[in-house]
Amino acid sequence: MKKLTAFAAAVVLSAGFIAGAALPKLGVSADANVSSDNSGVELPIIPIGDDSESSSSIDDSSSTAEIGGNDSSESGDDSSSKPDTENLAQKVNYTITASIKLIDGSEIDTNIVLDVSDVQNGKKFSKTVTKEEIESILKAKGKTLDDFEKFVFYVSTDYPDGQGLTDKYVVDGLSFEYSANPVYKEGIDGTYAASDSHDASDLTVKGDRVLNFDTSELSKFTYDVTTGTEHSTNNVTFNEITGFNLAVDLDTHNAVAHESNVEPKPKTLIGDLNGDNNVNVTDIIKIAAHIKGKRLLPDPSAADFNKDGKINVTDIIKLAAHIKGKIRLS
Repeated sequence: MKKLTAFAAAVVLSAGFIAGAALPKLGVSADANVSSDNSGVELPIIPIGDDSESSSSIDDSSSTAEIGGNDSSESGDDSSSKPDTENLAQKVNYTITASIKLIDGSEIDTNIVLDVSDVQNGKKFSKTVTKEEIESILKAKGKTLDDFEKFVFYVSTDYPDGQGLTDKYVVDGLSFEYSANPVYKEGIDGTYAASDSHDASDLTVKGDRVLNFDTSELSKFTYDVTTGTEHSTNNVTFNEITGFNLAVDLDTHNAVAHESNVEPKPKTLIGDLNGDNNVNVTDIIKIAAHIKGKRLLPDPSAADFNKDGKINVTDIIKLAAHIKGKIRLS
């Protein structure tokens, strides 16, 4: 049997793994330049052809203010009045979750949902996540604390029925301040990160993960050690902390809701390279055909899963791990 090239081996291995084919493994030349993805993916081989495909109204009776320049005193029917768009903006519900970003750039979904409380001019979200909780999440995905890099916050929106909002509405004038700071063990003199900020406009009032922002990497934090006359500054690791305090402050004071003038773009699944709203072995075949020059993808950047500006065998391996649930591409 002829030796497979590194590219062909990775393609057929990835595709066979997703298809669940119970086929014998074939050897790859020891000098083949196939990098390890550390995803724990073990892939059997299946053959691939050149370009094969697998298969209201608002109850505003309490208001006597003029809205939209109409004198409400001229008619007792308030239903004809335009909604107070600023009040509508205050009716939007926000949920903030946190995922874990690994040092290899991939993400792990978690069930971490920040607690929310109402404050003047906005909302406050917070959550303390322990080292043990983080370790358990990582372990379930075959990872360790050494693989942890930082947290990523995701904002989802929704609204109550019967309040004048529709899916066509968006919100302007939102301001977020956020941070993920270590909780240090007793006696550790460590640093803290100042809150980062993000202003948001045209944020849809109903959507899953409509906005996201990364927090500071754990490696950016330092702590001081003094022994006698010796003083040193070291990078923080999980040995010096007991967890993280996650915090997001949302300022809605200037928020205004209005109907969007832009037709919403259809959502695309990460990894769906053939546009069938599924991510499976067919997409692996698509990226393989692109790499071999058989049929180029209309948007090659959609297949650059490791964000290195290249489309190669590493992206095939990452897509295979994503389909199998080993990692989550973002």
